[in-house]
Amino acid sequence: MNRKQGWFTLGQYGIPSHSWDVGRSKGLLIRNIPGSTQQLVKKPDDIQYRWGMGDGRGLYEMVSGNPNYHALSGFYYQTNKAESSQLESGQAGMVHTSLTLETIPGGELWNDGGSGAEQDAFVQRVYYGAPDDDSVRIQQRQDGQPKAYFFHTNGAPGDGLYRRLDFSKVQFVSNNFINPQ
Repeated sequence: MNRKQGWFTLGQYGIPSHSWDVGRSKGLLIRNIPGSTQQLVKKPDDIQYRWGMGDGRGLYEMVSGNPNYHALSGFYYQTNKAESSQLESGQAGMVHTSLTLETIPGGELWNDGGSGAEQDAFVQRVYYGAPDDDSVRIQQRQDGQPKAYFFHTNGAPGDGLYRRLDFSKVQFVSNNFINPQ
């Protein structure tokens, strides 16, 4: 994806099936206030392994040494040895506490029950509102289905709290599809 300099993605999106078509989706990119010295969005310091399979699949979370920055979603990679450089290529970003609200887990999207993995994993969606309210979905197909949500693996990251973006503190500058097929 060819993004403009300074824009970050807040994470990947999880769905309870394998039918997602990324080419026909819309997501959320965010940047710091142009011209401001205040850094409300920043690169993570590292990536934390949360679960994986020996065949090269893994779930990860962004981490920061500064407790005032939070990961709003996790990542899935086709490797169980991901490095922070993979986040850089995806232009991943964490947001300052002032742009977030505490929330609750929004229900399980997936678990690895019966997979044979040495570790057990569960993936929880981040609760933004009622699942049938289109205004709270972070990502959806052009026809509105399937529902896709920010997620975390094996509990909330960092401080143990689930957080969501506070939409009253961000300004939408575009509602366009990027790289539509």
